[in-house]
Amino acid sequence: MKRRVIARPVIYSPPTPVVVTAPVAKAVVPIKSLLEILGTSIAHNELLGNLFLVLKTKLKKSTFRIFFDKIRVKLTSGEFAFPDLIVCNPNPDKYFTAEPLLIVEIFSDTTRKTDLIDKYLLYQQIKTLQYYLCIEPEKQFILFFFRDTEGDWQAQTLINEQDIVHLNKINVSLSLKEIYKAE
Repeated sequence: MKRRVIARPVIYSPPTPVVVTAPVAKAVVPIKSLLEILGTSIAHNELLGNLFLVLKTKLKKSTFRIFFDKIRVKLTSGEFAFPDLIVCNPNPDKYFTAEPLLIVEIFSDTTRKTDLIDKYLLYQQIKTLQYYLCIEPEKQFILFFFRDTEGDWQAQTLINEQDIVHLNKINVSLSLKEIYKAE
């Protein structure tokens, strides 16, 4: 029996779905691997929700936009990345932003290396980007990358509840307690 599958391009182009017919394939995949491929952990999801709510509240009266889940960032190469969360200037495009100020990635076992090395190298080339947060979901640990007054990238490690992430360019400060235990 054949199934109709709609393939969507990885890089954005105007929506023109392509219909592909392919035979149904049977595969045996361990359930743990399947869950890692198809979704995020509960800790990841809760942390992303907390961070979104806290930032949405603090940015309520600003013109900045906050997005998560499937909104793309256009890289200087013209390719796209899919961060966990973005704070950006208002953007006329409805599918991506090219002007992020803050990008957040929440680690998983499969993305940690990519988030810390590959994506960091790509993200730091974006001229508007001021802050890059890499967050460990299972324990209180944040790597905070930020541009200093000369435009050079600096890094700070935050591990204590009272530690503060200062996002001065968007007029927001966040304690680790707010990020990990939003109320």
